[in-house]
Amino acid sequence: MIIVIIFAVVFLFLFFLVGLFSQKDIGRQPIRRARVGAFWMYSAHAQWYASYAVCKRSDNGRRTQRQQNVMPILKAGVLYFALVFGAGFVLGTVRNLWIAPRLGTRTAELIETPIMLVVVIVAARWTVLRLAVPSAPSARLGMGGVALVLMLVAEFGLVLWLRGLSIREYLATRDPVSGAVYYAMLAVFAIMPLHVARR
Repeated sequence: MIIVIIFAVVFLFLFFLVGLFSQKDIGRQPIRRARVGAFWMYSAHAQWYASYAVCKRSDNGRRTQRQQNVMPILKAGVLYFALVFGAGFVLGTVRNLWIAPRLGTRTAELIETPIMLVVVIVAARWTVLRLAVPSAPSARLGMGGVALVLMLVAEFGLVLWLRGLSIREYLATRDPVSGAVYYAMLAVFAIMPLHVARR
């Protein structure tokens, strides 16, 4: 049930994101001024119809342009998430199998944190440059927001399901120190695209 709710939240977030980002200047659709002028002269009804047709055509153009602007952000967010999650999965396996049994869970997680910070910086910079994500704050934060939502779904959905834990059990068993550092890292993960590869 929890997994279904999480996926529903993800889809609602993505649909909200599609409506959130828009360009201030998207260009104008070509207007046939002669025909519009003729309708304007002969009939008030024709004048209204011409205005309606032009507005409808312009609105369709805005929707198409908006979708073209949002799709690269979604792709960048997915790629950014995949890179960081993949590295975290490998490091987490090493931590749980070899480091935590010797040094303890808290120490092992704190040792992993600076490594993950470097991974986040490199992944954010590489993704921004690779996919040419615009430097506008809305685009960069959109990329980080998509990646964060996917990370939360993977963490609280897939991983906990594989480990057989509920969210309450997971939160109760987390170390308070390393857990606080982990949540801070999630915030850094979300905003990092805004601070790398500025042009």
